[in-house]
Amino acid sequence: NTFKHAQASSIYVKAIIEHNLLVLEIEDDGIGYKRASSKKHYGIIGMIERTELLNGQFEIFRKLDKGTKIIVKIPL
Repeated sequence: NTFKHAQASSIYVKAIIEHNLLVLEIEDDGIGYKRASSKKHYGIIGMIERTELLNGQFEIFRKLDKGTKIIVKIPL
């Protein structure tokens, strides 16, 4: 999805356990996720819904033309 939609050339994925949380960081160097875009972002919506089902936290940071970073924290 990242390569297709964000036109990224690389993706960084980090998974650690910290303070009884599984912390996932996913970052790309693509064009950046546009929140106000007219397209539906079902991939993002699905990630948020699954995170909430696990009582987790979902954060997304975006910089247009500089990529997107997602941080997910799930209690263990």
